[in-house]
Amino acid sequence: MPNVKRSRTSKLLLPEFLVEYFDILKAETHDAQLHIYFEEKSIIPAEFKEKLLESKGFLPEIIVESKTLECS
Repeated sequence: MPNVKRSRTSKLLLPEFLVEYFDILKAETHDAQLHIYFEEKSIIPAEFKEKLLESKGFLPEIIVESKTLECS
């Protein structure tokens, strides 16, 4: 069962599509940076339900840098 507190917080801080289509596996801090690890949920967005979809497998991880949440 997902952590309810984490779920509420993530809805405030993350874009809606990340909360809807990804689970947070873990969050860690390294050198004053927050590293969040996601896993894609196995759900199809409503606008694609009628289309034939094909999995393309896994892609390498990426780093997304955001300076929007800076604390003093």
